[in-house]
Amino acid sequence: MEANYSDRLKNLRKTLGISQDALAEMINCGVASVRRWESGNTQPLPLYQEKIIQLENIDSVNVLKQKGAYLNETR
Repeated sequence: MEANYSDRLKNLRKTLGISQDALAEMINCGVASVRRWESGNTQPLPLYQEKIIQLENIDSVNVLKQKGAYLNETR
């Protein structure tokens, strides 16, 4: 079962190790908006969805880099 948007956002933020305040600052929105998104009360406007997707992509690249470093170490 695929996680809903609020769960995905929370998981991303926790994976990045940042607070709601830090996420709000990174994507240039209010922390109250991040709280509403994470609680499932509202969803971000497309502008903020794009910024969040960019953060997801950065996180994916970091995970792949870490796995690549691990593979290089085990060879």
